[in-house]
Amino acid sequence: MSAPLIPVLTNVGLAAIANAEGTGLQAVIDQVAIGRGALVGGVYKGYAPARTATALTGEMARVPILSGARRDPAGFTVLSLLPASSPGEYPINEVGFFLSNGTLLALWSDPAFPLAYKTTLADVELGFDLLLEAIPTSALAITVLNPDVPDTAGALAEGVAMMARLLIGQIKIIDRLNAAKL
Repeated sequence: MSAPLIPVLTNVGLAAIANAEGTGLQAVIDQVAIGRGALVGGVYKGYAPARTATALTGEMARVPILSGARRDPAGFTVLSLLPASSPGEYPINEVGFFLSNGTLLALWSDPAFPLAYKTTLADVELGFDLLLEAIPTSALAITVLNPDVPDTAGALAEGVAMMARLLIGQIKIIDRLNAAKL
């Protein structure tokens, strides 16, 4: 999916931010929740998120934010990891961003397309640009486990490209050796 993920800000999340601002504090985003969505006709599907939501429809896991950064003035970049060892296999049809007090700040879901599919064979790296144009980023902070964890997508892409070049080179060598035997 190449379109940006734009979450819906919840009423309870906006109220929590206003309450924190009123006391001179910042609301803190510290967890990302992953869900399979709503059960429709025996199949889990995404849906159109509502501002009145207070929880995910089919939450399966909550993970901490591994790393992140402020993207002034529009929001944050966050990176989380859903480990393969977490239970179940399911489509990821909803993602929620939770404040440290347990309040759902923002919710993403799409009625047509899942974000990814969680299996027990591989970790799912969740990198998001959390765009919150309706909220001044000075009212929010994020808590991260490892502030120095880089986004690995670029390094992984370079590694895959290098492995492909090596494999192509090996195939060419094998072809030359086979041709020389004739």
